[in-house]
Amino acid sequence: MNYVFDASKVNIGASKSFRMMKELVKGYENVGGTSRDFRNFDRDMKAFIGEADGQMIIEKFKVLQETDPMFFYEYDVDPAGNLTKLFWADSTARRNYELYGDAVSFDPTFNTNK
Repeated sequence: MNYVFDASKVNIGASKSFRMMKELVKGYENVGGTSRDFRNFDRDMKAFIGEADGQMIIEKFKVLQETDPMFFYEYDVDPAGNLTKLFWADSTARRNYELYGDAVSFDPTFNTNK
């Protein structure tokens, strides 16, 4: 079920990933599961992660910082402990900033809370 997990990381839902898998393995009979299995796995994975997704990324960044001394991150949480802001720059981004004097950032929540 790594395929379902990987598909969900790029915002591909369980049903669509099932259909894509069918194409990859040349038929529904070769998928190794049903569409319901894919949806159940997706549901269970989301339940397992729950509200720990913010903490999971911070833990990942701690490991990255230990392995890459140029990796930098900073974050803020609200009084309830929810991740509200996150900034990171790896060695490539930092080097590009030194070369070009500019950076690219994005706000994934832009225009979502009207």
